[in-house]
Amino acid sequence: MAIRVRVQVAGGSLRADFSGGDPRVAASVSAVEAGTRSCRGYAVGVASGPSSPASGGCGRARSLQAPAGSVGYAQPPG
Repeated sequence: MAIRVRVQVAGGSLRADFSGGDPRVAASVSAVEAGTRSCRGYAVGVASGPSSPASGGCGRARSLQAPAGSVGYAQPPG
């Protein structure tokens, strides 16, 4: 299973694009959109260091692209 993300930083905003990853799988490794957003936020916090605010609107400048049905935006079977 491949999880791929392309990160673009421009003009004070960050875009994470998970479009290159594999489709969801029938196991407990796929994530719903909220889980993918949370992991993205954690990764950005770790990369930007302890001086970066954990709240206070710092997430507003982040966007997420994850196709429905992908491993990063799993949908119910059907």
